Amino acid sequence: MQTKNKFNIIYDTQEKIPFTFDCVKHKFDINMMRDNMEYGDYSLCGFDMPKDDNSIIIERKRNSAELVRNLGANWERFERELE
Repeated sequence: MQTKNKFNIIYDTQEKIPFTFDCVKHKFDINMMRDNMEYGDYSLCGFDMPKDDNSIIIERKRNSAELVRNLGANWERFERELE
């Protein structure tokens, strides 16, 4: 029997309905951890530092209206998060 790869996924405390990753749980051992993230909404534990070249940070947009707000009225905040 093959051992599943383990992933510790961090998600931001502001995520009200976080992804569950049910579609891949049969292949991977996934542990979800809620934490206050300075940048983004999801990351892999150990890859969540924005200044690190190996960082993996995902910014989730719930719908097109949120994306439009971020590109318009909230542009300065969105730009800071990208940096």
